[in-house]
Amino acid sequence: MGQYNEGYPARLFPTTKIAEDRATSIFLACLSSVYELRKVLMSTVDVTVSKRGGIFQTRLHPRFGQKKTGEYDVPDGIIQYKNRNSEWRALIEVKIETNLLDQGQLERYLEHVSENQCDALITISNEMCARPNVPPLRLKTTSKKLKRLKHYHWSWRFIKNIGQNLLQSDKIDTESERYILQNLIEFLGDSASGIQGFTKMNKYWDNLVVNIRNDLTPTQEEYESAVNDWHQETSELALIINQVLKRNVAEKIKKEYILSPEQRSFEAIKGLKEACDLKASFDIDGLKYPLEVLIDIDKRQYQMAIKFIPSKQVKTPYVQVEHFLKRFNNEGAHSNVTVHVKWPRRQDLTGVTLFDAISSVTSGDGLANSALIDTDKTSIQYIELKFTKTPGTNTFKHPTKIIANLESDLRTFSTQYVGL
Repeated sequence: MGQYNEGYPARLFPTTKIAEDRATSIFLACLSSVYELRKVLMSTVDVTVSKRGGIFQTRLHPRFGQKKTGEYDVPDGIIQYKNRNSEWRALIEVKIETNLLDQGQLERYLEHVSENQCDALITISNEMCARPNVPPLRLKTTSKKLKRLKHYHWSWRFIKNIGQNLLQSDKIDTESERYILQNLIEFLGDSASGIQGFTKMNKYWDNLVVNIRNDLTPTQEEYESAVNDWHQETSELALIINQVLKRNVAEKIKKEYILSPEQRSFEAIKGLKEACDLKASFDIDGLKYPLEVLIDIDKRQYQMAIKFIPSKQVKTPYVQVEHFLKRFNNEGAHSNVTVHVKWPRRQDLTGVTLFDAISSVTSGDGLANSALIDTDKTSIQYIELKFTKTPGTNTFKHPTKIIANLESDLRTFSTQYVGL
């Protein structure tokens, strides 16, 4: 493969003391060693790899040309895949801890992609993104040539999640591959590796919350930082739901926003200014309606909600709701959870606490006379479960605690109410 063999082979047990090089070597060596991991990850960058009949190779630090300063501009790695009909190459640039790729690096590496007939650039860092083809850092250049080049992004958290899903499946053929993948996941989960998911909002979060609550106008930087962080967090939330439910989960994003993340941010900032909230929707395999998550900054609370279609086995509306509620037990208070019903040609939803609704059913009183039931209606559009929590002020405006609380409650809500 000519000049692309320059550099060093990726090793499972690197001796380098440089943490970033160590993470890159371990990951690329695992990618070469575990076929199912390679298959899934490569599919996210639009490449189909076969188990037999193709050559897959990874190298560290390929060198491309000498800069005028006398120093080499060296990417962290390169992935090559060759089969009978084609050859595909991608340069790899890796960051760990809080290190981020900058515009200058992005443009230089894309130039290398173009000059050396590579097919794509893949960046890897702790930054989250909704999909690999919507990287967190977008190229800002007038060069049409560079804009046409493929740029994908894998967050370390995304890689770890795929590995966990594969281990929980029966797709890994050999004991050795399972062992390698298990060790990769343990490495990615160790804080000493410099790898982590999204854990906190930015330094302006406190100011944003206080300003909105006091009817003051936050700065544009506060608005932009909140939206950028929220888009990182929603990518994390999708992975959390996936791990809890063991189902495919994808954040709902309009097609035009995928093609233009800048437009997505613009609309989200506009919505934050108008409604003082941050929101997201997640499509879950097997469910008709998405899981909705919202942070209402003005009220200092967050919500999560999911809708269900009532059973067709029974016709009477209140019996349909009773049938739905039988899937829950009456143990515990179902804190902060309410049940709502949407009726045809009625704008508002009826609702009561889930605990009260379940208690009415289990006590034998039934729901015929409950405030949850509109006796003038003969059918139901959907039933909704909603979790609403108002943390203490100090918790809500704390950039780390708000994320930790939201993620913890989402895990509980997904386990107890979504994965039915």
